[in-house]
Amino acid sequence: MKRFYNSENGTRSFSEALKCILVTVLLFSGVVRSEAKLDIPGVILVYACEAACEDYLFGVDATTDYYTEICTYPPAVGTILYCINNYTDSETWIKEAYTSMIQTCEGVYEYNDTSLEEVYENATEYIESYTDIANISTDTIYTPLTVDMTYVDEVFKGYSGMYDNYDMSQYFGALVICYWGFVMLIASLFNLAKRIGIAEKLHGKYINFIRKNITIPSVCEKHTKFVGGNIKFLKMFSAMFPMRVDIVILTGYLIITIVILAVRYRYDPYNVIESTHGLQVARLLADRAGIIAICHVPLIIVFGTRNNLLLLVTGFTQSNFILFHKWIGRVMFFNAVIHGCAYTNYCIVYGSYADSDTHDTYFRYGMTALVAAGLIMAQSFHFWRRYTYEIFLYGHIILSAVFIVGCWHHCSILGWMSWIYSAIALWALDGFLRLVRVLCFGFPKARIEAISDDTLKITVNRPKTSFFWSPSPGQFVYVYFLRPTMFWESHPFTITESIMNEKELLFFVKAKKGATKRLYNYISKKEGKLDLNTRISMEGPYGDSAPISNYDNIILYAGGNGITSPFDHAFKLSRKEGKQNQFIKLYWVVQNLEAMEWFYEQLSLLKDTKVSIEVYLTRMVELPTTSESKSITSTSDDNDKDKVNNEKVKSKECSDSDNDVLAEQSINYLKMYQDLSSFVTFKLGRPDMASLMEKDFAEYHGSKAVLACGPPDLCDIIRKLTALNLDKSDGRVDLFEELQIW
Repeated sequence: MKRFYNSENGTRSFSEALKCILVTVLLFSGVVRSEAKLDIPGVILVYACEAACEDYLFGVDATTDYYTEICTYPPAVGTILYCINNYTDSETWIKEAYTSMIQTCEGVYEYNDTSLEEVYENATEYIESYTDIANISTDTIYTPLTVDMTYVDEVFKGYSGMYDNYDMSQYFGALVICYWGFVMLIASLFNLAKRIGIAEKLHGKYINFIRKNITIPSVCEKHTKFVGGNIKFLKMFSAMFPMRVDIVILTGYLIITIVILAVRYRYDPYNVIESTHGLQVARLLADRAGIIAICHVPLIIVFGTRNNLLLLVTGFTQSNFILFHKWIGRVMFFNAVIHGCAYTNYCIVYGSYADSDTHDTYFRYGMTALVAAGLIMAQSFHFWRRYTYEIFLYGHIILSAVFIVGCWHHCSILGWMSWIYSAIALWALDGFLRLVRVLCFGFPKARIEAISDDTLKITVNRPKTSFFWSPSPGQFVYVYFLRPTMFWESHPFTITESIMNEKELLFFVKAKKGATKRLYNYISKKEGKLDLNTRISMEGPYGDSAPISNYDNIILYAGGNGITSPFDHAFKLSRKEGKQNQFIKLYWVVQNLEAMEWFYEQLSLLKDTKVSIEVYLTRMVELPTTSESKSITSTSDDNDKDKVNNEKVKSKECSDSDNDVLAEQSINYLKMYQDLSSFVTFKLGRPDMASLMEKDFAEYHGSKAVLACGPPDLCDIIRKLTALNLDKSDGRVDLFEELQIW
């Protein structure tokens, strides 16, 4: 049999992902550099000098284009060049100004540095003072003139402040990306430390204090379970509480967002560019918020795509990135709203709102993008995702496309297109990689069985293209069932390599609602509750595998159908990996023996291994005996008592054949119990997790990896208890949570 787990493969994947991320970082840095600096003194000086002689009536055809008039008339060019040289002695500024003049007149009159210098020297010989002209706006000008240098200085400072705001907005947008890059870097370093065993040494009073109070616990004990959904008037606003470390990260991000919107404005004290200070504030704030909003778009794409290589290197889960994706989107929308409102106010005060701006292409598409973003915000509430997920998903994609198109047409006139190009490139790359993954997997027929009242077992041959298909414990895939009613849907499932046949992949799917429930109903109606003809395809594997093999003790907690990933870790570590004398303990909380049947074959493979197993049967009143099968009985919660009584009444009406089936099932459960009892400790009732963890932390010495996968309540309590018991372990404790919240 080939290797079950290869730490070198995990390290190689980590390094390859890191290389790809470095390429992405270079892409973002290239985007920042590609947007030209706008606050160039020499260029702004040309604007100021042109503005100072704008009212001069030069002796040319007044019906021609302004720059055609200026560029083809030497006295006009001489006036501007004399103004430039009179304002500054800086050779750099003068060179920038000359370059701007050459570019401005390109296509009208071909200048170069030498010809401009000749025009300037000629102007100095024939220059006249503008004060000598009686009526400068009506008298024709045939010679170079001086200009009002005080006015030039005022215009220069006004334009300089405006263009400086453009540049600073771009730099502040890049600062936001740098912040998230720093967060990802720190997370990657800690994740690498766990992989290579360095993290085990990071253990002590002060480190434990930080981890106990910040990095491990959630805000309100509920992290993986949505709150508010059971209260009628709060259903619309149901949400998850983030972890405290997420709050720290997001707080830093929000502080940066507020600061960069509030600082570093250079106002025009003379109100030359805008007529009032209020218009200046509206214009500068609108530009700042709009540019920062555009800078967020590539980041939103990166954190929202499936092919997110940061999953492999940071240790963050898909749930973390969804949280970051949503908050970055909210901040982007917040900036976009400020941009739209400030410019609307600017246009109203300026008097142009009803005249031309609303008819301009950039204005209409900007409003379109803003409305699309607003609809995305409204549509992303958990209520809609929970009850109409497919509508949410495809609506999200369509609205995002509308938003991108709106931004494209809005910015194609105004600038900053590099951010849009990079966002589209990243989105297209994700789509391309998803298509490649699907094609590499192919469209094989799967074996789909209904193996319990709510569980499907899906078996499919592993694709021959092993480059994409070397899954590790805890990774997940998106599965497409190619049936007429659901072929367009993809659903995330944890992947399990078949222990019996290395050429197969297994999935144990709990039928909840939607596509999985429809599929379960379809399979249940078939003969033998088995289907061999449904074709499937997959994207993946995605996500990272918890690097737990370096720890002295591995404690695995599973609830219900969440057993697959902890079992995968336990089996592979017990056979091929891990430290010498490594202790592995697996807790599985399940309702009864019937609920275990679907996983009996896999669990049996842990016999004669170093894995210690405890199974808690929460709804059984007594363990089975060899004498009578009726001892295999279950209990339920108080709110299920009526259901149990009804079932007892119905059972009296069963035919003899039905009773035979029930008896046969009881015998099967009895045999399963007897087989497993040789290496599994069965206990009745719900486990006292606090006592179990406290005992394990005190009894087993050295570093500990705690891994949880199961219902949200289980994962939340394990997270809480891990934080509370850190000080009771004589070695480092790391928590790994493999429940993915979609």
